[in-house]
Amino acid sequence: MEKQSPSLLEQVSPEDWENTPIKVKQLVDSLLANVALLESESRLVQFLDATPIGIAVHDSTGQLIYINNIGRALLGTNRFSESETDRLSEAFQIYHVDSQEPYPIQNLPSNRAFAGETVQVRDLEIHRLDQVVPLEVTATPIFNNQGQVIYAIATFQDISDRKQAEENLRQAVATNQALLDAIPDLILRVTRDGVYLDAISSDELKFEIPPDQLIGKCILDVLSPELGPQRMYYVEQAFQTGKIQFHEYQILINGECRYEEARIVVSGDNEAIILIRDITNRKRAEIGLRESERLYRLLAENINDLVCLHYPDGRYLYVSPSCEPLLGYHYSEMFDQDPYSFFHPDDRDRIRHESHESAIRGNPIPITYRMRQKSGNYIWFETLTKTIIDATGQVVQLQTTSRDVTERIQVQTKLKYNALHDSLTGLPNRHLLIERLELAIHRSKRLENYHFAVLFLDLDRFKVINDSLGHLAGDKLLIAIAKKLKATFREIDLVARLGGDEFVILLEEIKDIQEVINATERIFAELKIPTIIEDRNVYTTSSIGVVVSTKDYEQASHLLRDADIAMYRAKTKGKARYEIFDVEMHKQALNRMHLENDLRRAIDSQEFILHYQPIVSLSNGYLMGFEALIRWQRPNQGLRYPLEFIAVTEEIGLITSLSYWALQTACQQLVKWQTTFPNISDLKISVNLSAQDLRRSELVEEIGDILAQTQLKASCLTLEITESMLIEDIESTIMILTRLKEKGIQISLDDFGTGYSSLNYLHRLPMNNLKIDRSFVNQIQEGKKNHRIVETIATLSEQLELEAIAEGIETLQQLKRLQELGYQFGQGYLFSKPLSQDEVEELLEATNLYLFP
Repeated sequence: MEKQSPSLLEQVSPEDWENTPIKVKQLVDSLLANVALLESESRLVQFLDATPIGIAVHDSTGQLIYINNIGRALLGTNRFSESETDRLSEAFQIYHVDSQEPYPIQNLPSNRAFAGETVQVRDLEIHRLDQVVPLEVTATPIFNNQGQVIYAIATFQDISDRKQAEENLRQAVATNQALLDAIPDLILRVTRDGVYLDAISSDELKFEIPPDQLIGKCILDVLSPELGPQRMYYVEQAFQTGKIQFHEYQILINGECRYEEARIVVSGDNEAIILIRDITNRKRAEIGLRESERLYRLLAENINDLVCLHYPDGRYLYVSPSCEPLLGYHYSEMFDQDPYSFFHPDDRDRIRHESHESAIRGNPIPITYRMRQKSGNYIWFETLTKTIIDATGQVVQLQTTSRDVTERIQVQTKLKYNALHDSLTGLPNRHLLIERLELAIHRSKRLENYHFAVLFLDLDRFKVINDSLGHLAGDKLLIAIAKKLKATFREIDLVARLGGDEFVILLEEIKDIQEVINATERIFAELKIPTIIEDRNVYTTSSIGVVVSTKDYEQASHLLRDADIAMYRAKTKGKARYEIFDVEMHKQALNRMHLENDLRRAIDSQEFILHYQPIVSLSNGYLMGFEALIRWQRPNQGLRYPLEFIAVTEEIGLITSLSYWALQTACQQLVKWQTTFPNISDLKISVNLSAQDLRRSELVEEIGDILAQTQLKASCLTLEITESMLIEDIESTIMILTRLKEKGIQISLDDFGTGYSSLNYLHRLPMNNLKIDRSFVNQIQEGKKNHRIVETIATLSEQLELEAIAEGIETLQQLKRLQELGYQFGQGYLFSKPLSQDEVEELLEATNLYLFP
């Protein structure tokens, strides 16, 4: 034995022995017993070396005097020998466990044992080479009889495996605890008889009784009389079947109804685990879903719309009963069918791209399409498709809601048709015509060999027909003309009505101008055939303007403008003919436009004046009055006569304003002359009225106001109307003229013999005189064509007790013959040209009012 005293054990006092730890005593007793038994120190050394723990003995100086074989192995060294006096604390690096802090020398177990402590530590580790060895060390002081520590015995063992086991256990406990914390369930451990053995609570559950108060109690005592036996039944089923048992139930907790789910699994011979989870939210969601499904089905089965569910590929999964009244199919006939088999073939691709694919992308849009009924007919549906997705975002179903919009589509189609067609004739209207013309213009620019033409047609004398036979007859004539035109042309051509009696024909794909001329000739041929309206043969002709396409045209309105210009030229050349537009026509149209603009400005600018042509008594040659004749002092163009502008003022609606101005000016002027020259107080003034004037209901009142304002005697005013004006509305004209004559105003029928026959009405007209047109006076010589007409008019005037007036008298021969025929008055260049205001006043100042040459 290394460095030991022969009397080592004998030096321990009884008191020290009492304070020695049990293990040490046992070891010492064992040593003593073995010493006594073996009677040999060598045998004791052998015994200590065989001990499974390290043993080291230090003397009072701290020197190591003994270490057994296990100790050497644990410390990894064989360097200790009897000649060495090494200290363990100096031979090894000793640290606190799991740190790099050196273990304080004074706290080493052996040092503390020399201080009289019996120490056991587990926070010590020795670093040897690249290894760290954790140790459990127990140090015990050995005292002599004087109570002095003479030895320190240290036992130590490697606790690496134990620490690893403890760490594994710690991690396992932590993992289990984490799992338990993550489980939202209440975990109960019960016996087969239902006695609670353990309970792990859950933060997500509400309890009537806290779980820790359940332990030791029986399920039947805790749960309600209804729920307790059920729970025991499932516990027993778990033991009998060895399978997990599921039990859903309702439970009243603190007055609130909750839903829970219990899962029961056997965990031992007489034990089972019950996991209880609150499923209130899920159950309420399920109940809500079932209620929603019930309401959805109720709604789907009681609305007129077609409500369907589809598989992701489109096949019908559910079809509401409304399919039968809408489509004629029983819902079972549509179940599992592909809806595309019911769609109109022309709509299928559009439905797939616009509806189905947009719904899959999450952007549903309603789409209108046709759906086949069982009868084979198609109705219009408006359908909105939505997706139904699962928790993973996958489309599991499609839901469609379809409404019958057939009536709406029909109304829209009709509105669209009406927007593009004339309501009277059914022909395309201006809007559709413009669209087709613009297409033709674009096409002509793209295709070298494509040409087209535009025919602008206006019926001649339609207004006369319309006014004489009535508007209803006029409408019937327009309808008949429309049918004739439509039957005359090809399917690719377009016949449109612009309004009134104006029609436009678009001739597509023409080869040359002759083809266009042939088309106009066909129109004339058709119109020569009388149309029967109200059992009458009605004849009509038309004037046609033609425009042939060129690449210069950019706008449809320009085509119509030029065709209108050509048509207007045809009318001015005698009607019932056609004219082909040329550039010169456009220039004339521009001149016309400038004329219209200048006329509109002329009234406000006071550019109009009156000239006065004397009216002479043919019996004595004296001045009887004047006819007021309007003149236009057009800036930079000199004096213009009525033939140059009166027709235009009538067309643009200025004639009534001009007539009012002329009437008022003439009355004012005559009153002024009568005042200035008292000897001519009976002098008369004649003023022309237009057809538009006679259509104005306020005409009589306006003339009365002018007479009142100017204080002119009504008998001094003569109003002249043309014969052609009578045919428009003879009854209304008679009524107005009668009212004027009742005021004392003279009425004269101007240009008699040049208009339409009014002999049937002449005896009813409240006339004072007839004025024969100059064209007849020029033919008054014997042997001339119109000689007899002049005589007849004179005779007619005498029989109707009307005064006869001749105009345009230019020769003495004409004067003499008119006197012979009994004409009372006359006017013409033989007596005087039309005079300006100043010239009239010079005439009146001369007091010689005899005007015969």
